[in-house]
Amino acid sequence: MASGSKGRIEGFARWWAGFFKNRKLEANHAMELGAAAGAFIISIFFFLALSVSLGIPVFVIPVISLLVAVLTPRYVRKYILKIQRQMGDLLLKSMFTIGPYEYFSLILGAALSAFVISSFFFLILSVAFNFATLTAFLLALAVTIVSPMVAHHYIMFTVQKRIREVDVNLLDALRHMLSELSAGLPLATAIESIANSDYGMVSELFKESVVLIKGGEDVDEAFRIVSERTKSLQFQRFVATMSYATASGANIEGALRAYIDELGFTQKNEISLYANEAIRLSTFMIIVTGVIPGLLVFMISQGSVISSIRVPVIYILPIYVIAFPLVKYMLTVRLIKASPGV
Repeated sequence: MASGSKGRIEGFARWWAGFFKNRKLEANHAMELGAAAGAFIISIFFFLALSVSLGIPVFVIPVISLLVAVLTPRYVRKYILKIQRQMGDLLLKSMFTIGPYEYFSLILGAALSAFVISSFFFLILSVAFNFATLTAFLLALAVTIVSPMVAHHYIMFTVQKRIREVDVNLLDALRHMLSELSAGLPLATAIESIANSDYGMVSELFKESVVLIKGGEDVDEAFRIVSERTKSLQFQRFVATMSYATASGANIEGALRAYIDELGFTQKNEISLYANEAIRLSTFMIIVTGVIPGLLVFMISQGSVISSIRVPVIYILPIYVIAFPLVKYMLTVRLIKASPGV
């Protein structure tokens, strides 16, 4: 699943990067312009609403909104530079083959796609439920604002899942390696056996170490270099164990067996902690995405019958179309991220 998500992200990111490059448009500059345009539109509606209660002259509103739009790119630029540094390191250490430019292209592409699709969707709903076209546009704009955050969250989730994939498969890979060493095979042969097996990112890391070893590096130095490509603490501890054993002349098989026992005990504790977290998040998800939506429909229907209070569909639509699905998605991702995967 992780490899499939990685492939989809890389494919879409490269497509959008090519799309913007063909139009000689830098993705980060486009994000700054989009943020400025969004800030202008949102501030127009915000200050129009305030003008009713505070008596702000209407002619002042475009000036204030324009000032907000001019200042917005400056702060967005700082945020982009910060994200660019963070994502460059994360993408490298999760063995993605895309960089920060492709990442920003994908984020901007997600916003454009969301705006086009949601515009058609809400325009159709505006005709079906007879509400203003402007309201449909505002709902589409809300989806557009949310979509880059969802896209970023999905990419971060996939990146972290690939990093966690090392921890998930490391124990089985090391047991395989220990069985090879116990059978009397050389260390280099055991390492190559893991590299040719199907242990996800662990096999990918071992393949890189095999390339380095065949290029003349020592085993401990090859693994030290490879360990810089992942944020897995468990893999880095394995590398430290191997380095200590080879440097001190200790029995590698015995050191590996001791580390496997330690790793197995750690994963049992992680499963116990996840069980408690899963119960808490699952209960919260049922309440937020099942009980509350049902109660809301019941209260609205009873209010219309008893008190003749009619709530327009347009006021309820964003809650069920945007808010509840978004909350469910965030809780599901949180639940998956909390899983030790063992």
